[in-house]
Amino acid sequence: MLAVLRISILFLLLFFMNCSFQTISMCDDLDSKTRECKNFPEAIELKTDFEQKLKDFCYDLYFHKKITVGLIVNSTQPKASYNCIYRINQGPEFLLEGSRNYEDHFWCFDYLGSMILNYYKIQNQENLPIKELDPKKILLELDLTLLENNQTKKNVKRRVYIQNLN
Repeated sequence: MLAVLRISILFLLLFFMNCSFQTISMCDDLDSKTRECKNFPEAIELKTDFEQKLKDFCYDLYFHKKITVGLIVNSTQPKASYNCIYRINQGPEFLLEGSRNYEDHFWCFDYLGSMILNYYKIQNQENLPIKELDPKKILLELDLTLLENNQTKKNVKRRVYIQNLN
């Protein structure tokens, strides 16, 4: 009877050691000390003067507003190979610029200004005044994807609205 109990306990220990528990969620800004996420709403609304060039607007988002968007993985499994990619309006995939590995967390992020600029650079539109793209409002569909060992693990959709101040 005691042998069966020992074998059962040993089996349970081995079972739970091989299990991995994982949560994946949005994390736009991670506090490096407390590891708490600060998130924007799922739909991000921005306002600007549409007379300015798109490139200037994106630089302002990057250097002054410093808006980041990202994903976090809280995991008890041994370190997997994680990467994060994004797409805007079903366009080409880009690798998110930043990532941080912690003992039980992986955080990937990028600056929204550089993400938007990359999207419009491919179309050679980064030097256009924003009003030439749309005179009133721009809607960008942003897809963030977490890859684990090059396999899609989670996809999060966000919307970015850019509205004219005038």
